[in-house]
Amino acid sequence: VRVNGSRAVISKRGEASDQDISVPTIKQVSGEVTSSGIELQAEVEDAELESVTFYNAENDAVIYTQSVTGTSATVSTTYNGITEFNKTHKLYVVVKDTSGNVARKEFEVIDNLIRNAQELVTFSELVNNEKDYANEIVKLNADIDLSGITFNSIGKSSKQFKGTFDGCGYTINNININTTSNYAGLF
Repeated sequence: VRVNGSRAVISKRGEASDQDISVPTIKQVSGEVTSSGIELQAEVEDAELESVTFYNAENDAVIYTQSVTGTSATVSTTYNGITEFNKTHKLYVVVKDTSGNVARKEFEVIDNLIRNAQELVTFSELVNNEKDYANEIVKLNADIDLSGITFNSIGKSSKQFKGTFDGCGYTINNININTTSNYAGLF
């Protein structure tokens, strides 16, 4: 059996055949970290769908399975796995049809949600030392109180933050920035 995109061509003793097998198609899969967990969604299609299952790739644990019927479906769920700032969640989705054919797609979701003062400090340290967050969105998910914490600005001239920072309406209070520069700020 040779699989080419969503078509599989069966050959008998090396001879090509015109007999096609329909393999489920995963049109789109996505994940986003929210305050509720990781919102997962998959859009799938096939001649006769049976089920869609999300898995945690780190331990092959089932996150969620939904039986589906028909030729197309959108399946959504919230994964309440451990969330931790800057963690990359490795996941995959498996789609089965009623003929026993399967399709699998791996994907990653990066947790860029800042929930507390320590995660904001970690974010600053990551930008100042190694990661620029280009094309990524970092969001606050709570009001942050930096009382008693000496904070280093996020980024410096040689290590700049290149992503998008969304405060989501939350505030950062009692900030004390550690610098010898004439210029100081959150960024």
